[in-house]
Amino acid sequence: YIKNIKKNNYKTKNSLPIMRNKQYVLKTMNNLSPFFFSFLFGISFLILSPAQAQIKSFQHNAPEFEIEGWFGNSHYALTEGYRELTVSMNKQPWEAFTLALNQIKPLNAPYIRFKVKASANVRLRIDLHDKNFDNLEDATRLYMIDANDGYTELVYEFPQIYSTTTAGGSNSPNVSESISHILFYVNPGETFAGELSIKDLMIGSMESADAPNLQPNLVVFPNPTRTRVNVDVPEGGIYTHIELYDMAGRKLMHKGLNPDQTAQPAFLDVRSLNKGIYLLTLQGPTDVRSTRVVVQ
Repeated sequence: YIKNIKKNNYKTKNSLPIMRNKQYVLKTMNNLSPFFFSFLFGISFLILSPAQAQIKSFQHNAPEFEIEGWFGNSHYALTEGYRELTVSMNKQPWEAFTLALNQIKPLNAPYIRFKVKASANVRLRIDLHDKNFDNLEDATRLYMIDANDGYTELVYEFPQIYSTTTAGGSNSPNVSESISHILFYVNPGETFAGELSIKDLMIGSMESADAPNLQPNLVVFPNPTRTRVNVDVPEGGIYTHIELYDMAGRKLMHKGLNPDQTAQPAFLDVRSLNKGIYLLTLQGPTDVRSTRVVVQ
């Protein structure tokens, strides 16, 4: 786990989420006597059952998508209630808390939907990691949470990241890969002391009866780019500005929009930026969309 973190150049000193080593646990349990194992199981059931029940109560429509639990280091205090999680934190710049999943496969474009409230205006970065804890950079999203808005509902559709080319030349999801962890960075790259509340968490398939009606994805082009990136502003929505962030969540560019600007794409000049991956957001009073931009 630590090796994978270092391989991806994560600045996560003293910030590793609390994860369980399943192989070690299974090996240790095999060496225990039946009596001791029964005693240990009984004590564990009494202690862990209420917390597990509260975690499971987050789920509604997709029992095949199992939630293993929420994790964070000593800088996070996780308090679980019925269908709600409160995260009190005094975090360092690159610390995150984690939602561990039972390896969701992105076959039916599953989604995660939840409502979030913050004690202050924050940037919330969401990363997806595969079973090897490698970051899936195409899936990174950045959201702006306004403390004055109360609970804000976020709907995040898991992208079809893995694909293979079939004999007919078409692409199809690779069923051998899966998503095992979701990392939540509050004000990534900065310290933060405050509270975040998450409630009504739902993980499900887009084929389910109560799947959300997702907005079309934000379209930017060319991508990758060397000089400028055009943003196709969706018709019918009200959007006030475009912002560009680095992967640490630092705002690099801001451009205001005419609310009636739908006839032609808006654009940002990125010639002054270094090569790398950036996050572009299109924001309005009631809608925020984000996507990844690659500068070559």
